[in-house]
Amino acid sequence: MEVGNEIVIQNGTQWSFGNGVAQHFDEHVRQSIPLYDEGHDLVCHLSDFLFVTIPYVMS
Repeated sequence: MEVGNEIVIQNGTQWSFGNGVAQHFDEHVRQSIPLYDEGHDLVCHLSDFLFVTIPYVMS
C-alpha cells in the first residue's frame, strides 16, 4: 500500500522505519502535522536556553 512520499507498506505487515521509510519520513510527516518544523525549532531553542541557564540556577 502506497502511503505517500515513496513510503510503501506491504499488506499484512506493520509499519516500520525499514525499507527506506526514514529517508522520506520528515517530508511525509510535514504534510500531516501542522507546524512540524516550527515545533522542532522551538524545542531546539528551548534546549539551548536550558543548557545555558540551568547550570547557573543549580549552583
